[in-house]
Amino acid sequence: MKRIKQLLTYQWVEGGIILSMILITLLLLFTPNRATLAGLSSHAFEAVLLFLGSAMGFMILDRPKIMFTCLGMCAILCLYLKKTSNSSIQSLFRQADIDFSLCQILINSGADEYENISRRLLASKADILNIQELTPDWALVLSDGLSENYPYRAEMNRVDPYGMVVYSKYPILKTDTLHFRDTMVNYDIPVLKLQLDIEGRAMNFFSCHVLPRLNTTDFNRVQQFLNAVTDWVEDGDTLPKLVAGDFNLSPWDFSLQQLISNTRLQLSQREPHLFVQPFEHILYSSTIRCNKLEEVRTPGGLHLGIQGYYTFNPSGEDLGVNKNH
Repeated sequence: MKRIKQLLTYQWVEGGIILSMILITLLLLFTPNRATLAGLSSHAFEAVLLFLGSAMGFMILDRPKIMFTCLGMCAILCLYLKKTSNSSIQSLFRQADIDFSLCQILINSGADEYENISRRLLASKADILNIQELTPDWALVLSDGLSENYPYRAEMNRVDPYGMVVYSKYPILKTDTLHFRDTMVNYDIPVLKLQLDIEGRAMNFFSCHVLPRLNTTDFNRVQQFLNAVTDWVEDGDTLPKLVAGDFNLSPWDFSLQQLISNTRLQLSQREPHLFVQPFEHILYSSTIRCNKLEEVRTPGGLHLGIQGYYTFNPSGEDLGVNKNH
């Protein structure tokens, strides 16, 4: 301890520590669009905890200048996380007569709790179920357990982790499967696009699934896929839009923030968690408002996904479905 205190008395050591903390914060806030650095932004919450702990340590070491710098960087990152988490306070007064809920889950998180999962999904009373990593076994179980309560379904059967199904209490007007293909390595990432009739209003829904990034090639591929999603979301009509899926990206990740910025969508409100980074997300257009977002767990207590509650913004344009469809 005495040796550390003596070392911190040197001005160049103190200045180097302060400069390093400022540089780390700048890289987290303004992450360069490079695969080798893009992953830094996903660790912003851990950086907050590191700065906070460091501030306590430098207080004990009686280095106030470094301590206050730590606290300052911590405050800046907290404001950044607050902004990217979109945890704005919603109005207590109901302003729309059309509301719906969406449950986004990764079905393999339920392990072998086949019957329990179906009952849990029914208990959620969600109007739309977006289920990913669907296997043939799960497809049969879910069909038996959910079809009676969810008369509309769009399913994509695949032998890889990109199998998915959407159950809906609302009519599905159109179904389309979009593909991002990397011809160099014969790689295919699908997106299930639906047009739903929500009590007389049409809405486009995109179901996405992104596998974890493990190397530089994965970072580039995910970024290119999200660029394709941006093009699909912005293409054509002006209907309200929802984009949901397990992105394997934290809310403050550079790639996800770029998707939000480019599509002008909003991230469903949520708060950072101390031990679990949220990877599932529901994005929505400005004509929709998110009222609440909550975690969905299996009967055994395992994390299964999230459920969001939404209303159409009464100030938005009334975009009705085509009655001649």
